Amino acid sequence: MTIYHGGWDFFTPNAGECTTMLCRVCGEEMAVERDVFGPRGYVAHLAEKLQQRQDPTYRGGSLHDVFTCNNVGQKWHSQVRHLRKEQQATRSAALQSMLEQEIRQILTTRRPTTASHANIDSQTLPGPTSNGSPHGLL
Repeated sequence: MTIYHGGWDFFTPNAGECTTMLCRVCGEEMAVERDVFGPRGYVAHLAEKLQQRQDPTYRGGSLHDVFTCNNVGQKWHSQVRHLRKEQQATRSAALQSMLEQEIRQILTTRRPTTASHANIDSQTLPGPTSNGSPHGLL
């Protein structure tokens, strides 16, 4: 299962709003699925299902594009995402600099710097599929 992280390696702008997007994790151009109709995320999907229980004819959602990074699922990509989040959270300029050095090393080698770095995070939800099922967001 592929795990996506909203705002990092997964975006759902309005249809036609963006021609291209770069992954906030690795900086590479993201794949795009155009003109998807439906919920933009897991919570919206759950709300839609609840509404459909009350009104079986209800078909909510919105027209949007789905941008995803092709590197999601790679251990190095997951580690860079964690490091970027840590870099964003710290108030220390020295720590930010150290994290940036490690991020650059990983992006250059495309190898995680720790052998035990997890490939999947337990705090995330399933990502999008080509049939328009719900998109997982963190």
